[in-house]
Amino acid sequence: MIELTAIADCWVNSNNPDKNLNKNGLGVGRWIYLNRSLLAFDLRNILVDPAEISAAELRLYGKVLYTPLIVEAHYTATSWSETTVTWNNQPPPTKYHSPSHPEGTSFMGSTTEVPSGAEGWFSLPIDIEFIQLRWGQKLWAILKGYEGAVDSYCYAEDREEAAYAPRLILHTEAPVGIPTTTTMSAPSKAAVNEKFNISGSLYETESSIKILGQPINHSYNGRSLGGSTTGVDGGYLKEVSIPESGVWTIKSEFPGTPEYAASRSVVEAMVAASPLEAAIKIAGSVAAGLALIMYSLS
Repeated sequence: MIELTAIADCWVNSNNPDKNLNKNGLGVGRWIYLNRSLLAFDLRNILVDPAEISAAELRLYGKVLYTPLIVEAHYTATSWSETTVTWNNQPPPTKYHSPSHPEGTSFMGSTTEVPSGAEGWFSLPIDIEFIQLRWGQKLWAILKGYEGAVDSYCYAEDREEAAYAPRLILHTEAPVGIPTTTTMSAPSKAAVNEKFNISGSLYETESSIKILGQPINHSYNGRSLGGSTTGVDGGYLKEVSIPESGVWTIKSEFPGTPEYAASRSVVEAMVAASPLEAAIKIAGSVAAGLALIMYSLS
């Protein structure tokens, strides 16, 4: 395991759009006004092959003040300085395109599990593709929360609190377990709050043997859609709905067990506020239909 401490971090706040808030801790989400935090880690001079990295996580020390809460980590390719960055000059997220992210995404990972009551450590799993993308360079990240009308906020200590500074953990343990494949079928379009089914199956990649009685976690852009369990035929079915319009990345993920390696499947789905809006978007879309990506995390 490799543990890296943030080399730069800063909080930005929409009520202080031109004020640099370095050394004031880190805030994420809405507390009357919008709050984001920026982090940087140095991925240079690490004496392992990036292919040996099997998992990554961001660890923060803090607590939630207003729920429901989500903390998302987004990638940015734009550098910034912790002594000059503000809300108005903060870098934008940068979409990364790869075979597993053909539409491009800045989303690196998220969590809703933040301590309440007393402060404590919490973790965001980080997509290792972004670690490999920035290997030998600096990794720049933006922490965002729910930015709707309802207060939803947490804070974390910054790097000035050395014992509780943000950390990037790189796991180099070899993956274990039988390789698996998770499939998924979902509609390419739906209306806001319209119920639809996510279905698919879980099986051993090499033998195609169905795997029963295993949990499948569902989400859209890191926001939970609940879970399901595979049946005797290895299949699963989950009725869900999405309360926000937009183009969302829907994931069905098998977290893995000591016997079976983790795997997931991803679909891009458009959620429109109304059927008319959907029709207009589809008519103007260059790539209509279902984009289905299946890959194993072995």
